[in-house]
Amino acid sequence: VAVFQQLSGINAIIFFSNKIFPEDEATLDTVIMDVLQVVATVCAGLVIEKFGRRSLLISGMGISAVILGVFGISSLYTQSSGLKFLIWAYIFGFGFTIGPAPWIYIADILPVVAIGMAVLGNWASTFIIGLGFPTVAAPLGRGGGFLVFAVLSALGTVYMFFNIKETKGKSQAEIADMFEDEKKADALTFA
Repeated sequence: VAVFQQLSGINAIIFFSNKIFPEDEATLDTVIMDVLQVVATVCAGLVIEKFGRRSLLISGMGISAVILGVFGISSLYTQSSGLKFLIWAYIFGFGFTIGPAPWIYIADILPVVAIGMAVLGNWASTFIIGLGFPTVAAPLGRGGGFLVFAVLSALGTVYMFFNIKETKGKSQAEIADMFEDEKKADALTFA
């Protein structure tokens, strides 16, 4: 979950916003992007208990796939400054869904040591994307680079649909039982 959060392309956008936005507008566009992310994250904190982790994770990855797909395809044909609205929509969607939701979900299902491993996976992914995005985007172009993130987000949507269990409103014991029941069912299937 933590790795797919990064594979959605968030840090490629944050790290390289000065190259994504038109040069003469990059500073203001980046500030707007940052404000949108803060507002969306605050909103997510207010509603995550209502919507649940699973729905926010699945919808967030789906939103990322769609917006980045449209951005990537559009970038192949135009360099219009109007594309920044797609980036802003992506940032708001990320901040409302797959920005905060993975950390609440991970804290719900994992012991403290495993949470550290999830954070390590997240930061390792961030490092790889920070170093690798310019190399990947160079031959593919900006649009092609973001199409890669769209595909990875689509894969993340499928992964989360089939693997994420809702933990909203459940105690730690109920969550542990939920995963234990799955292990027993898997053992019976393979027996």
